[in-house]
Amino acid sequence: FEEVTSLAWPLELTFRVFVATMFCSFLSYGLCSLLGSDITDFVIYAEVPQEQKWQLRDIPVFILMAAVLGVFTSLHTRALLAMSRLRSQVRSRSSLR
Repeated sequence: FEEVTSLAWPLELTFRVFVATMFCSFLSYGLCSLLGSDITDFVIYAEVPQEQKWQLRDIPVFILMAAVLGVFTSLHTRALLAMSRLRSQVRSRSSLR
């Protein structure tokens, strides 16, 4: 059910997505310029090396996050498959008419 590949998108849609992405990028740069800030304020990484190291107390947090996100991923996949079945049923009913 992976439909997000280069073969599944028509050329027109690819162009639209490219234009929309470029528009959003220019809009972000423009808003940053308007507010007097730099685009690096939005980049999520450390520009300077950090000396903070992980500790043993950090491990349970990541285990809990992995468990919650694993359950969410399973539910999301099941919802996508159910929606795909529903779309197939609706399409088959409308083609019978």
